[in-house]
Amino acid sequence: MKTLYKYLTTIILTAGCAMFSFAQPAWKVDPYAFEFSMTITAKITTDGDFSEDVNDKVAAFANGICRGVSNVTYESFADEYYLYLMVYSNNPTDTLTFKIYDAGNNEISNTKSSLIFTINDIVGSLDSPYIISSEMLNDKAELTNLTIPGQIGETLFSDRKLYLQKGPNSLLSEIAASFSVPEGAKVFVNGLKQESGKSINDFSEPVLYIVISADFADTVTYTVFVKDYLTVMNHVETENSSLIIYPNPFSEFLFIEMPQNMSEVIARIYSDNGKMVMSQKLMPGIKNKVVTYSLMPGIYFLTFTDGVNLNCQKIIKN
Repeated sequence: MKTLYKYLTTIILTAGCAMFSFAQPAWKVDPYAFEFSMTITAKITTDGDFSEDVNDKVAAFANGICRGVSNVTYESFADEYYLYLMVYSNNPTDTLTFKIYDAGNNEISNTKSSLIFTINDIVGSLDSPYIISSEMLNDKAELTNLTIPGQIGETLFSDRKLYLQKGPNSLLSEIAASFSVPEGAKVFVNGLKQESGKSINDFSEPVLYIVISADFADTVTYTVFVKDYLTVMNHVETENSSLIIYPNPFSEFLFIEMPQNMSEVIARIYSDNGKMVMSQKLMPGIKNKVVTYSLMPGIYFLTFTDGVNLNCQKIIKN
């Protein structure tokens, strides 16, 4: 009876271990079956961060046949993880595609990467590795919004330049900006990865925000200016506007005309302390009437934006 019990226990434990042990993909290549080769130095990612798992691996394929396979390797002198992939072929024009094995999740993913096989070619290096990323990762690099604590008024976008007004009690040298980017995208300032609302930077001078997409395929640089409001408006690069604004100075009404061939824009009026006091959609081909009797006499700034370009003009109410 004890023997039967031990036998059943062994079977149960073996089955249980089998449930938690995973077989790696059977990717194999016979180098002697091919005449030509090329080498690839790469980094790989399935989650937006480069792999640091030496059990992760990549296989190259052409015409459905494995042409090369390699694991991630740690290089102590660089304190980085790389993948060195030797790829083989008998056809100098083969198109190579790749698959990634994520050992931690026991998952195989297709990638966005593809290469034309070139005899004896060397692709990538330690300084500039070839990036192999999962096809599921986002490919957009964009700074969709950026604000600062105590900000006065909204953030003004002009191409890839952002203009903000700081509050009276904030220091330009110690600002932790909050920002929004597409899923998985990363943001760097001076080589340091940024955390929204936490990373502190000195905005005494314009700050470059570098946004890298989750799949590392796209990189976009934004210049962020943080100034006093009047300085911001004086630094905005205005377009050669074809809008007609009258009268200026104005009293109870302000009229804005825009050509028929323009798309609709949003007009916003700001007081000289940075507070937005009015907002109105402008339609092309007509005389747009803006009722301004509620505004106090003084200097204002009128901005127009179509979501991409920004135009700013000083206006005065009598």
